[in-house]
Amino acid sequence: MMVQLKTDCFVYVLYYGANKEVQLLFPYKLRQFQDDYATEKNYYIPAGRTWIELDQNPGKETFFLIASNERLLDIEAKYGDYISADASKKPAAAEALVAEIRAVRKHYATFATLAEKPISIGGNIRGTEKVEEKQRHDVSEIATEITAKNFYSKTFTIDHQ
Repeated sequence: MMVQLKTDCFVYVLYYGANKEVQLLFPYKLRQFQDDYATEKNYYIPAGRTWIELDQNPGKETFFLIASNERLLDIEAKYGDYISADASKKPAAAEALVAEIRAVRKHYATFATLAEKPISIGGNIRGTEKVEEKQRHDVSEIATEITAKNFYSKTFTIDHQ
């Protein structure tokens, strides 16, 4: 994925894995909103030229893409709770974070944009072997622009079997 802001807004990309683990993919760290967050700059997810790859653990893997004209402090707080939780409490904290994401989406449902047509993900590169670096697409060349007024949310789920 790639994020390039056209106007001032706040974009979050979170990963929720089959083992109830959460990872903030974008911003790379929440303090990035103050340090390194500018319009017209390409931010790659994950950072650099690496791509997200499936591991050996089957199950549903979910990516939440959320953009808002204001910071979503409740989501940030729930993510902080997840990060600071003991290992035994992390699954419950992850579920609380996902519940908060769903609550925010429901709250902003009146701002929802019309349904989009399906898009290709990563240029349909598939296979079990590693894609050589020189063959990888630059995501910015195949990116799709997303426009919304106040709020945008999209969920990508991979049923990894």
